[in-house]
Amino acid sequence: FKTVGVHEYTANVISYILLIPALKKEYEKRNIDNEIFETSILDMSFHINYSKTIKGVWGTFTSWHLNFFTLKGFGIGRLQFFAKFFEEDFASENISVKTGEPFLDVHIPNTGTPLTVEACEQSYAKAAEFFKDHFNGKPVIFSCASWLCWHKHFEILSPSSNIYKFASRYTIVKKKLFKDAPWIWRIFNAEYNGNLDNLKPTTSLQRIYYDLIKNGEELGWDTGIFVYK
Repeated sequence: FKTVGVHEYTANVISYILLIPALKKEYEKRNIDNEIFETSILDMSFHINYSKTIKGVWGTFTSWHLNFFTLKGFGIGRLQFFAKFFEEDFASENISVKTGEPFLDVHIPNTGTPLTVEACEQSYAKAAEFFKDHFNGKPVIFSCASWLCWHKHFEILSPSSNIYKFASRYTIVKKKLFKDAPWIWRIFNAEYNGNLDNLKPTTSLQRIYYDLIKNGEELGWDTGIFVYK
């Protein structure tokens, strides 16, 4: 890419853009609603903005888009969903699932719009209908593995916050802690290499996480599950 003066990240996103017409035809062949196509493709713009803000280059520095171009993932309303099967057993007081059971893996794109309960519930309802064949009559199960589901949010965030409300929908079945959380750029829109000067907290969430990092606390990435009714 250097020989033609195009950055690798820029070349990556151009490759995906050139594939959009072919993906559109595949959606039409499968009779998938155009709204889902547009929402799924819109994810590219979020990552292009990430790349410019964090890396200083227009393009994309992840392979996340492959999920959409291989029709493994779909943007439905405010959220994104991927049809999968559990690869391990999970159990808690409120829920139990077994290896091989179908579920929908939930991802939360940074759309710049509020992560409201209403928007999420609309997405869950539409996804349950869209993926009904995946469950073949079995209960629809949603699972989300994310920093947004970190159980400590119930201690450090206000119950009125959208993150608190989002996580409340899930029963936490797996917890992970990391010393140097690789997803911090998602919260601060900046790369973090251990130097706190790179993080400029301006929001209440950023200030909370800034203090956690400053105090040397480990940060969590939890997995939650709920059965849709």
